[in-house]
Amino acid sequence: MNRRFFAIVGFLALVIYFVGIQANIRFLRIMSDQGILKINVEVVKTPEGKQLGLMGREDLPNGTGMLFVYDEEGSNPVMWMKNMLIPIDMVFIGRDLKINHIAKNVMPCIADLDRHCERHGSAVPSNFVLEVPAGFTTQYGIEYGNGVIMPSGA
Repeated sequence: MNRRFFAIVGFLALVIYFVGIQANIRFLRIMSDQGILKINVEVVKTPEGKQLGLMGREDLPNGTGMLFVYDEEGSNPVMWMKNMLIPIDMVFIGRDLKINHIAKNVMPCIADLDRHCERHGSAVPSNFVLEVPAGFTTQYGIEYGNGVIMPSGA
């Protein structure tokens, strides 16, 4: 009986977890030379979500990404690739909703010590960081200065 109870509780916890993830998925738009790009993003605002990020994920399909939101005025987040399995592009976006830095084809960090992982950030404050598949920004002509339309609630 105990095994069955724990199996049911575990299953329900997984369902709640995945429903919660799906509830945070929204569309972000970037205005590039190729037109308006629509990207399906998972919005992350909590410290726990920011720490976990895309860690451990084996795939990030084209046209999808993760949007980290930093509400504090003058934020300048620094990102890293610890325990990542896939390379990505990082797009740093200012409060003015303009792209102010892009780190392209950032490779995963496989290191025993955190200090051995390279850090990535913008030289100017950024309130948002968008992580997309490696090569995405080049493929779609996303550049410094492009405007961004945030999903509602971001």
